[in-house]
Amino acid sequence: MGIAGWAIKYISQRIFRENQLNKFGTEDPYYDVFEVEQQSYFGGAPRVKKIKKPKAIPVGISGNDERVLRKVLRRAYHLDMQFNVFGYRVGWTGIVGVVPVVGDIAGILFSLLLLKTARDVDGGLPLDVQAQFLFNIIVDFLIGLIPIVGDVVEIMYKANSRNALILEKHLNAKGEKNLGLTRDHGKLIDDTRSISSAAVSEDSEFDTTSPLKSPARYRSSPEENIKLRNQLKVGQDPNRVETVFKERTYSR
Repeated sequence: MGIAGWAIKYISQRIFRENQLNKFGTEDPYYDVFEVEQQSYFGGAPRVKKIKKPKAIPVGISGNDERVLRKVLRRAYHLDMQFNVFGYRVGWTGIVGVVPVVGDIAGILFSLLLLKTARDVDGGLPLDVQAQFLFNIIVDFLIGLIPIVGDVVEIMYKANSRNALILEKHLNAKGEKNLGLTRDHGKLIDDTRSISSAAVSEDSEFDTTSPLKSPARYRSSPEENIKLRNQLKVGQDPNRVETVFKERTYSR
């Protein structure tokens, strides 16, 4: 087996395989997809409807962090998903990547500029988060060096979108910390009481709005969030409390 064959096998088994370190295969950096069970109007079996909404900006982060995240998401979208080619999203890195050597160098420069932008968050970007960025950038570059097949796999890998997702998760954890929240098995803990994930209304519409065209986002300062949570009686039903919190901090 040649070097190219070994590289393709490694990529398929180690990078694109779904695992705890790589959830990009099922997790969209730009949209949240929810499944809601709906009862049939004719008495038949209930059906599951998928609801797609633009991802919310994490609550509890500063205005500067919000601007940086929006900028990173916008640029990553341009670089990885700007065009629809036969039903598949392709960005500028995929277009310039077909040019041998020059395209690969341009692609890595675009990705490094995205990292530079992400480092503008308050307090800078932690070294472990930067290392994750660089790992995706290096893998993307090495994939691009494989003739012909590498260009196709590189388009599928979408390093910039992966890095945008990494930044979003970092800022989400940062916002929760600012609000005095912690997580226990995926649930938010506030004053030792669990608050479950936001409930999704069954009558929500399937939202296909581009994340670049002013999608709906959650907006509120850490002080406002803390005040609102204190006003809500956390002893109520957790689903209801979290739903009210989301509704009151949701704006278009």
